[in-house]
Amino acid sequence: MVKRGEAITSILRQVQYQPVPIWETVLLLYALDANLLTDLTPEEREKFRQEISGFALSRNSSLVEGIDEKTELTPDLKRGLEALMKDFFASAGLKWPVGQGG
Repeated sequence: MVKRGEAITSILRQVQYQPVPIWETVLLLYALDANLLTDLTPEEREKFRQEISGFALSRNSSLVEGIDEKTELTPDLKRGLEALMKDFFASAGLKWPVGQGG
């Protein structure tokens, strides 16, 4: 439980006067809700936090647009988020959590 709390705190930290866009918050909350970040080291979580947005924009800008346009997390968006997370973990050399499929 403590590790999950640490993951939540470290991921949702914002720089003062630099609000995080909704789509980026959705990426972070999805990863937290799916328990993708709990077993990462603090350094790995920081890498995730700093790099996932740019990765999402470069790899799947239509997913980002879809998140911005929708008012709910549709099954298509969930599939897109899962695929994006798997791609990011693989490209960043992070270990995909046990029990998360793929």
